[in-house]
Amino acid sequence: MGNEQLGIAINSENFPDEVFREYIKTNFDIDKDGFLSENEICSVVEISLSEKDVKDLTGIGYFSYLKNLYCCNTKVKELDVSKNVSLEHLNCVNTEIKELDVKNNFVLKALHCDDTEIEELDVSKNPALVTLICRNTKIRKLDISGNSALLFLDCDGTKIEELNTSKNSALFILKCSRTRIRELDVSKNPALQIFGCYSTKIRKLDVSKNSYLRGLNCDGTNISELDVSKNSDLEVLRCRNTNISKLDVSKNSALRRLYCGKTKIVELDVSENFGLTELECSDTKIKELDVSKNSKLEQLCCFKTEIEELNINENFCLEWLYCNNTKIQKLDVSKNLNLERLWCLNTRIRELDVSKNPNLEKLCCDNTKIQELDISQNSCLTNLSCSNTEVEKLGVSKNSNLIELVCYNTKIQKLDISKNVALKILGCYETDIEELDVRNNPYLELLTCYTTKIKELDISNNSALVKLSCRDTEIKELDVSNNSALELLYCSNTEIEELDICNNYALKDLKCDNTKIQKLDVSKNPHLTNLECDETVVVIK
Repeated sequence: MGNEQLGIAINSENFPDEVFREYIKTNFDIDKDGFLSENEICSVVEISLSEKDVKDLTGIGYFSYLKNLYCCNTKVKELDVSKNVSLEHLNCVNTEIKELDVKNNFVLKALHCDDTEIEELDVSKNPALVTLICRNTKIRKLDISGNSALLFLDCDGTKIEELNTSKNSALFILKCSRTRIRELDVSKNPALQIFGCYSTKIRKLDVSKNSYLRGLNCDGTNISELDVSKNSDLEVLRCRNTNISKLDVSKNSALRRLYCGKTKIVELDVSENFGLTELECSDTKIKELDVSKNSKLEQLCCFKTEIEELNINENFCLEWLYCNNTKIQKLDVSKNLNLERLWCLNTRIRELDVSKNPNLEKLCCDNTKIQELDISQNSCLTNLSCSNTEVEKLGVSKNSNLIELVCYNTKIQKLDISKNVALKILGCYETDIEELDVRNNPYLELLTCYTTKIKELDISNNSALVKLSCRDTEIKELDVSNNSALELLYCSNTEIEELDICNNYALKDLKCDNTKIQKLDVSKNPHLTNLECDETVVVIK
């Protein structure tokens, strides 16, 4: 153990773990004599082993004056802190600990034991406990009736079925989402400001006594009613995927973010929420939406609704707009200079002018009646999808940042992508395109140009190509020798006579049926799991 005069020996007997032992020796053996004197032990108030390759904390009990112990993100499996009676902060997050006894830690203030294998936790002897985070554990029961000082409780992702917070009047933050809780009374928690109970089976929720509430997340619960009229400080409200049919937020003047999608709501009045920055009311039966009073709005998601008209001329701060799958026929975005994302697919829109949106990065207008699309002023554009439209011409020479371009089933006949060096994804299938030059697109990973009038295709400069589908074209030759990353190749129904895939070691899926190929050597393709070729093809292994 040690020498009574010298103290505790810093050896493998007292500290079996080499990493822990070296940590003790380096940080606490002040006189470098290989022993921990009483004075040296008394001076140890914090031990921080987080992220270190430590597995065993045997010997931790010697430090009776220890106040802070941090051993998160380690391989520690057992932890005995019964002799650390001065312990105030304990963090053993993301370890393999299965049992944790804190009965002797009377002055413990903060306990972080989330993401562990702990099945039971008794905090009845910790009256000073202020913070308790035990999320993502196997805990089934949690009694906090003796923790009147508790301010922060997070038991998300546990197997807890019941939770009584009636004795925790000081509770400031409560998170009990993804649990088996069916009932929860927070009427005795007047100080509550942050409350999360999403993905539970709670049917009723009364927050009328929580006047200081700033954040409420009850997504994915069974509640059918929600009264937030007494929560004037509410800033964030999430009640998505619930049975709520009515929502009155007229008293919530501080509201900044509101998510009420996938509910039974048919009406929504946000005219009193002047500070609103994010609004999500998608997948509802809402027919009208007036956001003219929400000048600070940055994100608006109203897709999958019955909305026919949408006026966003007063929303100068708008950055994201998702109004797809609606009955909208006209959309004016000329006043939204900060717009970065626009999703208006599956609408009745016939015209779209994005010339006043220089910051636009992502645009999706698939399945619309749009005939013209000018993106010459959108130099920041990285993703463009205009498939299943009436678009005849598409100039992308000014869009050097373009990474993804999808324009299939359009009336486009010519497509020049020589200036789009950053392009990674190109889908131009089911068009009348006759020529396609991809030599200036070295980063191209996915190319689908099937069912076109293309006769030639040079992919020698596309070494990053992973998937290529050029079936149902007039291509006669195809050289894939420089495409070593290729995993999928579909070239069926073409005029190809020869196909050398010896350099395509990564190839997994090959379809070359109904071609003029007579011989095919697949001996260099060990990962090939799907091969479709007609009976005239000779397969050599």
